[in-house]
Amino acid sequence: MIRAVPIATFLAGAVSSSCAGVDKTLNASDLSTCGADNPSAWSQLDQPPVEAENLRALAVADYYKPTVDPMEWWLIRSDQELILCKSERFPQKSTEGAWWKFERHNGNWTVVDQNGWIVVS
Repeated sequence: MIRAVPIATFLAGAVSSSCAGVDKTLNASDLSTCGADNPSAWSQLDQPPVEAENLRALAVADYYKPTVDPMEWWLIRSDQELILCKSERFPQKSTEGAWWKFERHNGNWTVVDQNGWIVVS
């Protein structure tokens, strides 16, 4: 069960040691690739949310099995809406990736949309 937490606590989290010191700022095209239907309405989190592990567990996808440890981005539109985006490098430059959109209802997070991409040449 995923518990509700105050927004200040929710937005705080630890930066992954594998990502420390790396600029992972996404542009509007990357945000769109990651499922942000209106990129200007979404903000990129500097750190994973406190509930990241629980949300990652909800984001299991059999079709996305990266060959390398993927980069990860978290986007927020409100304290009730999040997107997790994963790819081997910045989304617009990557050959594969996936995203999951979450919404919180009655204190519980659910996946409300998901998609992935692969570039075939």
